[in-house]
Amino acid sequence: MKFKNKVAVVTGASRGIGQAICIAFAKEGATVVGVARSDLADTGAAVKAAGGTFLAHNADLGTGTQKESHDVIAQILAKTGQIDALVNNAGIIRRAPAKDFRKRTGMRSWRRI
Repeated sequence: MKFKNKVAVVTGASRGIGQAICIAFAKEGATVVGVARSDLADTGAAVKAAGGTFLAHNADLGTGTQKESHDVIAQILAKTGQIDALVNNAGIIRRAPAKDFRKRTGMRSWRRI
């Protein structure tokens, strides 16, 4: 087990690629901390089914400040004592042609990306 006694933090962990990354870390022995703005129950169940330990942390990293991001890390460190791997997988998508993107989606969407 490559990540035994290690802590892996994965953002965007509630589904898709982020969830798969969490499961992969669990299979390698890591304690997995999933960070997402949505429910993490399915990811937690999948990590546990793979034999891993899972900690859920709800946070919307797309709208937070730098201080709020710092606080997320501080809270994770308070629970785990360490972070050995960090996967910045969280993301959003807005679909529009690049040349018209800002006009079609607005400045708020432009800034979030």
